[in-house]
Amino acid sequence: MQITVVDTANETQIVPFKRYEYANLMELIVNTCYDEIGECRGRGLCGTCVVEIGEGSSLTEPPNKKEMEVFQNMNLTGEEVRLACQLMLTHELDGVKVRVLEGY
Repeated sequence: MQITVVDTANETQIVPFKRYEYANLMELIVNTCYDEIGECRGRGLCGTCVVEIGEGSSLTEPPNKKEMEVFQNMNLTGEEVRLACQLMLTHELDGVKVRVLEGY
């Protein structure tokens, strides 16, 4: 499986992963290509790991309560915006393109 990550400098990396290899998408991104996210260490509190999910996603679960609270505080809306720390590495992320959003 693999995921495409576009960082805040608009650099694109294709990152292979195994299901549940890391606790969540944020850890995969931090450990493989971009370490400037995750100030709260994956607890869903800070909003520094906000990603925009690109087309082709098969994510079926909507943002959880923690995510919705963070997004409300940040004035963010849209189903395509998620916290990377709240997304588990499953088959639903295979082939997906995510963009790390700047300024959050």
